[in-house]
Amino acid sequence: LGYGVSQTPDLQHPYLSLKLTGSTCADMISASDSYVALKGIGLKAEKLDLVGYSQGGAATVSTLVELEKRDFDDGRINEVWAGAGPYDILGFFNAFKNVERYDRTGFIPFAIRGICYSENLSIPYPKLYNAELMARVDLESLFSTKQLDDWHSVLGKSIRDILNPCFYEDNFGGDADLLKLRAAMERNSVTSCPAPANIAKVKLYHSETDDTVPYACSESLAAKWGVTEITKLKKQNDHMSAGIEFMLRYCGFDFMVDYI
Repeated sequence: LGYGVSQTPDLQHPYLSLKLTGSTCADMISASDSYVALKGIGLKAEKLDLVGYSQGGAATVSTLVELEKRDFDDGRINEVWAGAGPYDILGFFNAFKNVERYDRTGFIPFAIRGICYSENLSIPYPKLYNAELMARVDLESLFSTKQLDDWHSVLGKSIRDILNPCFYEDNFGGDADLLKLRAAMERNSVTSCPAPANIAKVKLYHSETDDTVPYACSESLAAKWGVTEITKLKKQNDHMSAGIEFMLRYCGFDFMVDYI
């Protein structure tokens, strides 16, 4: 939903929704357990690794939080590998809204729409987006019919040119709707959750110069949850290459990192 495939404006992917992401992934684990039992499939091991990068990094720790709420047997969880996730949504938003150039500007409205969708917030476009942008681009058509990758080029490289100027005022200009959005961002951040009991199994990975998700997001989660170390990925200024490095490391192919 919401990736330009459904072609309808009322179906939006609940991007970064803490509850919907965690519950969906936990449901899939439960369904898999039921299916394996139903089919009598013999597993080599009962242990699970939770692994994800970027949006998947946030989904990984959201799933861990949800599983703990369900009294899931945490002895089954072997390791939790979370890479470069936007764990602190408001921090992610504030860190990048002032940068002069951001190549993936579509993620800004994508995050806003996902949070509004999951929280049932109805905020008029003129309160969210720059008037000049709205005069230039049919946003509803863009959001409901185009793939996310297409949003970046249409919206341009400046976040400031996308957002309503109120986002740059103290306290969001005191606008009631924008303050509701800010509160929703904070509620849906993994950093709003208490540390899980099996925190020792959580491993965070992030490049210090990530050009898409700020390293500060991992720092915020580490500080909140008491994670003592963030493994710094070598790939600089390239979120996607760092993601490949992350997966190579998880698979035990560290020796291949220098070949990316």
